[in-house]
Amino acid sequence: MRITVENICQICEKEGCQEPCDKYYDLIEGKEIPLSDFGIVDEKEKNDDKN
Repeated sequence: MRITVENICQICEKEGCQEPCDKYYDLIEGKEIPLSDFGIVDEKEKNDDKN
């Protein structure tokens, strides 16, 4: 799974935001946001860390 501008709010699940957060703007600027920033462990990231 990859975080995109389209799915960041669903992944965050914070709800009730009046305006986009810094992570949203980081995505627009082309920065990668790891799933671990939202407490999600991605199996691919987990395996990459082992190598």
